[in-house]
Amino acid sequence: MTALAGERSGALWIGTNAGGLTRLERTLTQPGGSYSPLRADPTQPGSLASNIVSVLLVDSRGALWVGSSGGLDRRAVAGGPFTNFQHDPADPTSLSDNSVYTLLEDKDGTLWVGAYAGLNHFDPATRRFTHYAVGNEKAADRSANIVRVLLLDRTGNLWIGMQNGGLSRLARPSGEITHYGSDPANLRSLSVDGVTGLAQDAQGYIWVSTDTGGLNRLDPQTGEFSRFGAAEGLADNRILALAHTPAADVMGDSGAGADGTEEEGPGLDGTGALWMSTGRGLARFDLQTQRFRSFDTRDGLPAGGFVPYAVYQSPQGELFFGSTDSVVAFDPAAIQESSSIPDAQFAEFYVDNKPMPIGDDTGLATAIFAAESISLPPDSHSFALTFAAPG
Repeated sequence: MTALAGERSGALWIGTNAGGLTRLERTLTQPGGSYSPLRADPTQPGSLASNIVSVLLVDSRGALWVGSSGGLDRRAVAGGPFTNFQHDPADPTSLSDNSVYTLLEDKDGTLWVGAYAGLNHFDPATRRFTHYAVGNEKAADRSANIVRVLLLDRTGNLWIGMQNGGLSRLARPSGEITHYGSDPANLRSLSVDGVTGLAQDAQGYIWVSTDTGGLNRLDPQTGEFSRFGAAEGLADNRILALAHTPAADVMGDSGAGADGTEEEGPGLDGTGALWMSTGRGLARFDLQTQRFRSFDTRDGLPAGGFVPYAVYQSPQGELFFGSTDSVVAFDPAAIQESSSIPDAQFAEFYVDNKPMPIGDDTGLATAIFAAESISLPPDSHSFALTFAAPG
């Protein structure tokens, strides 16, 4: 699961490394969801350009954008054709490269596109791309400056994280570019040059997750970094994806007011938290205590591990992280700390998105929590389980 994006309806788009797209329609009556696959077909005009998907975006108009090994695709309406944008060596206003890795919609509806060959600014009205050289000009390896993550801060500046080329800031409206890289002789520099995530907190600090150097905090006023890792409780310095949750994200308290504003409540730190996938599960970083709390298979996470850059945060605050074989979804505000281990049990069993009836001839002889075995119908395609724990 390499890319995630959500629609206003709550449906989730899932991109894969070789299987194209899947649309997951989630409902209360179908907790397993209904899946609609979408694959590239070179014989069909308006098809998805490639099944190797790196990034997804649903813009403010509801259009679906797909970045892949086949360039940039846009589908304006559900069920409609895709419009594909690719690099044209004869056209300097075309996409800089056909390998697209990250997308960000600006406030004016234009699009920032991170690619193998750097940063692009795309105007959908003119269909023209403007190219920016944002990486480390001294890098010997051209792939070091692959743009992987983008962040638009509250002042309108654009932050660009690169695969092995460090961090850059594109100041606006001046267009001035400032580069930040790792310097082994300077402990106030970026820890390593592989950037995997970007976030801005309420105080204006820029948080930078890295592929092997843990978590960094940049003070934009001084240009100095602070580093956070094992000493603060991080189980693995390989951070794969990063998300910032607002102050309402507090263990055991949603902190949300009736009008959607944040309220102070018991345990509410007022600063929010950072959530990240790592090489050893998930981690939550408390911005006030500056300590990590780790979650792994003992907390119900999949054993297969997570995928770099695969994260999505819904408007309601729900977080989605892509793993090698599934999507992990949860509401950060609903997670509570507990010193006891609950006695979890299966609650419901679904086959092909329908509750499996109980009976001697159905394959489920008794309630799922008491069943010793289950026999699936030979023509079934999928199954889903729900579980519950007292308290």
